[in-house]
Amino acid sequence: MSASYTKLDNLVVIIDRNTLQITGRTESVMAQEPLATRFEAFGYAVRTVDGNDIAALMDVFAQAPFAVGKPSLIIARTTKGKGVSFIEDAVDWHHHVPTSAELAIALDELDQPNNGYRIAMQPLQLGSPNQQVFSDTLLELAEQSRNLLVVTSDSRGSGRLVAFGKRLPDQIIEVGIAEQNLVGVAAGLASAGKCVYAVSPACFLTARSLEQIKNDVAYSDHPSN
Repeated sequence: MSASYTKLDNLVVIIDRNTLQITGRTESVMAQEPLATRFEAFGYAVRTVDGNDIAALMDVFAQAPFAVGKPSLIIARTTKGKGVSFIEDAVDWHHHVPTSAELAIALDELDQPNNGYRIAMQPLQLGSPNQQVFSDTLLELAEQSRNLLVVTSDSRGSGRLVAFGKRLPDQIIEVGIAEQNLVGVAAGLASAGKCVYAVSPACFLTARSLEQIKNDVAYSDHPSN
Protein backbone atom coordinates (compact mmCIF):
# COMPACT_ATOMS: atom_id res chain seq x y z
CA MET A 1 0.00 0.00 0.00
CA SER A 2 2.80 2.42 0.84
CA ALA A 3 4.46 1.83 -2.55
CA SER A 4 1.37 2.97 -4.46
CA TYR A 5 0.64 5.78 -1.98
CA THR A 6 4.14 7.23 -2.48
CA LYS A 7 3.90 6.67 -6.27
CA LEU A 8 7.04 4.51 -6.23
CA ASP A 9 7.15 3.77 -9.95
CA ASN A 10 10.81 2.69 -9.86
CA LEU A 11 9.79 -0.40 -7.85
CA VAL A 12 9.32 -3.68 -9.76
CA VAL A 13 7.92 -6.69 -7.87
CA ILE A 14 8.15 -10.19 -9.39
CA ILE A 15 5.89 -13.01 -8.21
CA ASP A 16 6.88 -16.58 -9.10
CA ARG A 17 3.38 -18.01 -9.58
CA ASN A 18 3.95 -21.78 -9.87
CA THR A 19 0.68 -22.68 -8.04
CA LEU A 20 2.38 -25.30 -5.83
CA GLN A 21 3.12 -25.61 -2.14
CA ILE A 22 3.98 -28.57 0.10
CA THR A 23 0.37 -29.58 0.73
CA GLY A 24 -0.75 -29.33 -2.90
CA ARG A 25 -2.18 -26.74 -5.28
CA THR A 26 -2.45 -23.28 -3.78
CA GLU A 27 -5.97 -22.89 -5.14
CA SER A 28 -7.19 -25.97 -3.25
CA VAL A 29 -5.33 -25.07 -0.03
CA MET A 30 -5.81 -21.28 0.18
CA ALA A 31 -6.98 -19.69 -3.07
CA GLN A 32 -4.98 -16.69 -4.33
CA GLU A 33 -6.70 -15.88 -7.59
CA PRO A 34 -7.55 -13.47 -9.11
CA LEU A 35 -4.03 -12.40 -8.16
CA ALA A 36 -3.68 -9.60 -10.71
CA THR A 37 -6.97 -7.99 -9.68
CA ARG A 38 -5.99 -8.08 -6.03
CA PHE A 39 -2.68 -6.29 -6.59
CA GLU A 40 -4.33 -3.78 -8.93
CA ALA A 41 -6.67 -2.95 -6.05
CA PHE A 42 -3.58 -1.99 -4.02
CA GLY A 43 -2.46 0.40 -6.75
CA TYR A 44 0.01 -1.72 -8.71
CA ALA A 45 0.33 -1.76 -12.50
CA VAL A 46 0.33 -5.47 -13.30
CA ARG A 47 1.62 -7.57 -16.18
CA THR A 48 1.39 -11.37 -16.49
CA VAL A 49 4.04 -13.34 -18.38
CA ASP A 50 5.24 -16.89 -19.02
CA GLY A 51 7.96 -17.09 -16.39
CA ASN A 52 9.69 -19.99 -18.17
CA ASP A 53 10.14 -17.93 -21.34
CA ILE A 54 13.34 -15.91 -20.92
CA ALA A 55 12.69 -13.76 -24.00
CA ALA A 56 9.20 -12.89 -22.74
CA LEU A 57 10.63 -12.00 -19.33
CA MET A 58 13.27 -9.71 -20.83
CA ASP A 59 10.60 -8.03 -22.93
CA VAL A 60 8.34 -7.29 -19.97
CA PHE A 61 11.31 -6.09 -17.88
CA ALA A 62 12.09 -3.57 -20.62
CA GLN A 63 8.53 -2.20 -20.39
CA ALA A 64 8.84 -1.20 -16.74
CA PRO A 65 7.61 1.07 -15.29
CA PHE A 66 4.22 0.06 -16.63
CA ALA A 67 2.48 3.24 -15.50
CA VAL A 68 3.64 6.65 -14.30
CA GLY A 69 3.24 7.02 -10.57
CA LYS A 70 2.52 3.34 -9.92
CA PRO A 71 4.75 0.50 -8.75
CA SER A 72 5.06 -2.33 -11.30
CA LEU A 73 4.27 -5.96 -10.57
CA ILE A 74 5.06 -8.95 -12.79
CA ILE A 75 3.22 -12.22 -12.29
CA ALA A 76 5.57 -14.81 -13.76
CA ARG A 77 3.51 -17.96 -14.28
CA THR A 78 6.06 -20.75 -14.06
CA THR A 79 6.13 -24.53 -14.08
CA LYS A 80 8.15 -25.85 -11.18
CA GLY A 81 10.94 -28.18 -12.28
CA LYS A 82 10.47 -27.18 -15.93
CA GLY A 83 12.38 -29.44 -18.30
CA VAL A 84 12.86 -32.41 -15.98
CA SER A 85 10.23 -35.04 -16.70
CA PHE A 86 9.92 -36.55 -13.22
CA ILE A 87 10.08 -33.22 -11.35
CA GLU A 88 8.03 -30.93 -13.60
CA ASP A 89 4.86 -29.65 -11.91
CA ALA A 90 5.05 -32.42 -9.29
CA VAL A 91 3.90 -31.59 -5.76
CA ASP A 92 6.08 -34.31 -4.21
CA TRP A 93 9.23 -32.52 -5.41
CA HIS A 94 8.51 -29.32 -3.49
CA HIS A 95 10.38 -30.72 -0.50
CA HIS A 96 12.58 -33.44 -1.96
CA VAL A 97 16.31 -33.96 -2.57
CA PRO A 98 17.33 -35.93 -5.69
CA THR A 99 19.61 -38.91 -5.51
CA SER A 100 22.83 -38.90 -7.50
CA ALA A 101 21.13 -41.06 -10.15
CA GLU A 102 18.15 -38.71 -10.38
CA LEU A 103 20.49 -35.74 -10.64
CA ALA A 104 22.30 -37.36 -13.55
CA ILE A 105 18.99 -37.92 -15.38
CA ALA A 106 17.90 -34.34 -14.71
CA LEU A 107 21.15 -32.87 -16.04
CA ASP A 108 20.85 -35.03 -19.14
CA GLU A 109 17.27 -33.90 -19.80
CA LEU A 110 18.36 -30.28 -19.37
CA ASP A 111 21.31 -30.82 -21.75
CA GLN A 112 23.69 -29.81 -19.00
CA PRO A 113 27.11 -31.41 -18.45
CA ASN A 114 27.46 -33.84 -15.60
CA ASN A 115 30.75 -32.92 -14.00
CA GLY A 116 30.75 -35.82 -11.59
CA TYR A 117 28.23 -34.28 -9.22
CA ARG A 118 27.19 -36.61 -6.43
CA ILE A 119 24.71 -36.11 -3.64
CA ALA A 120 25.89 -37.79 -0.46
CA MET A 121 23.00 -38.79 1.75
CA GLN A 122 24.10 -40.31 5.04
CA PRO A 123 21.20 -40.36 7.51
CA LEU A 124 22.17 -40.03 11.14
CA GLN A 125 21.16 -42.90 13.39
CA LEU A 126 19.79 -40.96 16.35
CA GLY A 127 16.50 -42.72 16.99
CA SER A 128 13.11 -41.28 16.01
CA PRO A 129 13.11 -37.62 14.89
CA ASN A 130 11.42 -35.17 17.25
CA GLN A 131 8.80 -34.33 14.63
CA GLN A 132 7.81 -37.98 14.28
CA VAL A 133 7.48 -38.49 18.02
CA PHE A 134 5.41 -35.31 18.24
CA SER A 135 3.09 -36.23 15.36
CA ASP A 136 2.63 -39.82 16.59
CA THR A 137 1.69 -38.55 20.04
CA LEU A 138 -0.61 -35.92 18.58
CA LEU A 139 -2.40 -38.53 16.46
CA GLU A 140 -2.81 -40.81 19.49
CA LEU A 141 -4.35 -37.98 21.53
CA ALA A 142 -6.59 -36.85 18.67
CA GLU A 143 -7.97 -40.34 18.20
CA GLN A 144 -9.08 -40.22 21.83
CA SER A 145 -10.74 -36.81 21.57
CA ARG A 146 -12.57 -35.20 18.64
CA ASN A 147 -12.20 -31.90 20.51
CA LEU A 148 -8.50 -31.84 19.59
CA LEU A 149 -7.78 -29.93 16.39
CA VAL A 150 -4.56 -29.24 14.51
CA VAL A 151 -4.09 -26.02 12.54
CA THR A 152 -1.14 -25.96 10.17
CA SER A 153 0.44 -23.55 7.69
CA ASP A 154 1.41 -25.86 4.82
CA SER A 155 3.54 -27.85 7.26
CA ARG A 156 2.26 -31.41 6.84
CA GLY A 157 5.67 -32.44 5.51
CA SER A 158 7.97 -30.73 8.00
CA GLY A 159 5.53 -31.40 10.85
CA ARG A 160 5.09 -35.07 9.87
CA LEU A 161 1.32 -34.58 9.69
CA VAL A 162 0.59 -36.53 6.50
CA ALA A 163 -0.61 -39.61 8.40
CA PHE A 164 -2.66 -37.42 10.74
CA GLY A 165 -4.39 -35.75 7.79
CA LYS A 166 -5.24 -39.07 6.17
CA ARG A 167 -6.49 -40.67 9.39
CA LEU A 168 -8.37 -37.68 10.83
CA PRO A 169 -9.11 -35.24 7.97
CA ASP A 170 -11.89 -33.53 9.95
CA GLN A 171 -9.50 -32.63 12.76
CA ILE A 172 -6.85 -30.82 10.75
CA ILE A 173 -7.23 -27.31 9.31
CA GLU A 174 -4.90 -26.03 6.59
CA VAL A 175 -4.52 -22.25 6.31
CA GLY A 176 -1.76 -22.18 3.67
CA ILE A 177 1.49 -20.27 4.02
CA ALA A 178 0.07 -17.68 6.42
CA GLU A 179 1.45 -17.98 9.93
CA GLN A 180 -0.36 -14.87 11.22
CA ASN A 181 -3.65 -16.39 10.11
CA LEU A 182 -2.61 -19.70 11.68
CA VAL A 183 -2.35 -18.09 15.13
CA GLY A 184 -5.61 -16.16 14.71
CA VAL A 185 -7.55 -19.27 13.66
CA ALA A 186 -6.03 -21.33 16.50
CA ALA A 187 -6.91 -18.66 19.08
CA GLY A 188 -10.46 -18.43 17.73
CA LEU A 189 -10.95 -22.19 18.00
CA ALA A 190 -9.49 -22.15 21.51
CA SER A 191 -12.00 -19.45 22.50
CA ALA A 192 -14.75 -21.86 21.37
CA GLY A 193 -13.46 -24.52 23.76
CA LYS A 194 -11.35 -26.58 21.36
CA CYS A 195 -7.98 -28.09 22.29
CA VAL A 196 -5.84 -26.61 19.53
CA TYR A 197 -2.32 -27.36 18.34
CA ALA A 198 -0.82 -24.82 15.93
CA VAL A 199 1.89 -26.56 13.90
CA SER A 200 4.45 -24.65 11.83
CA PRO A 201 8.26 -24.49 11.53
CA ALA A 202 9.56 -22.45 14.47
CA CYS A 203 11.52 -19.97 12.35
CA PHE A 204 8.39 -18.97 10.39
CA LEU A 205 5.93 -19.06 13.27
CA THR A 206 7.99 -16.88 15.61
CA ALA A 207 9.36 -14.48 13.02
CA ARG A 208 6.07 -13.74 11.28
CA SER A 209 3.34 -13.89 13.89
CA LEU A 210 4.56 -12.45 17.22
CA GLU A 211 1.90 -9.71 17.08
CA GLN A 212 -0.87 -12.29 16.72
CA ILE A 213 0.63 -14.43 19.50
CA LYS A 214 0.68 -11.38 21.78
CA ASN A 215 -2.84 -10.12 21.01
CA ASP A 216 -4.86 -13.20 20.02
CA VAL A 217 -3.34 -15.75 22.39
CA ALA A 218 -1.69 -13.96 25.34
CA TYR A 219 -3.75 -10.79 25.86
CA SER A 220 -7.05 -12.48 24.97
CA ASP A 221 -6.23 -15.51 27.15
CA HIS A 222 -7.02 -18.05 24.44
CA PRO A 223 -4.47 -20.79 25.17
CA SER A 224 -3.22 -22.66 22.12
CA ASN A 225 -0.49 -25.26 22.00
